[in-house]
Amino acid sequence: MGRPVDGHQANARNGLISIAEREPIVPAVIQLFLQPWTALPSIFLTGLLSAALNPKPGLFVLAFIPQFVDPTRGSVSMQMMVYGVWFAVLTALGFALMGIFATVLSRYLY
Repeated sequence: MGRPVDGHQANARNGLISIAEREPIVPAVIQLFLQPWTALPSIFLTGLLSAALNPKPGLFVLAFIPQFVDPTRGSVSMQMMVYGVWFAVLTALGFALMGIFATVLSRYLY
């Protein structure tokens, strides 16, 4: 015979069962695609602002890029800006490709 179940455990189990029966539990990622398309610009803006206000990529660029700067090749500031823009372009391209792949993959997952 199993361990006796007290009233709280039984209530919690019954509550979870009733929630699961009443409405299916859908992962948050799939719920994003079920929202109306009018909400997507606000989601994009939220992601853009959170990425733009995140200081970690800027600190990474300031720590990583200087090793490639050569003072004999011209202005150090210009080289830093060119490398920083190049890094931003490659990062944006990578994220765009991941987004496209995730969109295509989501068609097969749900």
